[in-house]
Amino acid sequence: MRRVTLIVCGGTIAGHADVVGRFRPTGHAAELLAGVRLPAGIEVTATDALTVPSRAMSLANVLQLVERVEALAAGAQPPDGVVISQSTDTLEETA
Repeated sequence: MRRVTLIVCGGTIAGHADVVGRFRPTGHAAELLAGVRLPAGIEVTATDALTVPSRAMSLANVLQLVERVEALAAGAQPPDGVVISQSTDTLEETA
């Protein structure tokens, strides 16, 4: 069994329009994961890290993600992989 952690940061992929049509990053990790059919042998743990529009992603947020991934890697049962979900406005800066 391969273990993967999904960390969701908001952005377009995790958002919905509010009652007046403005987009808000209101989705959650479990909601994103619910729409995915996983291959056999893959177990995903989904967690919410942030709920921000991609344009609002700050260096402090990125450093928090680094700390979170490092903590996962140093844990007693580290995942085989980590996927960070965010939107595209700041994706290249985060990478």
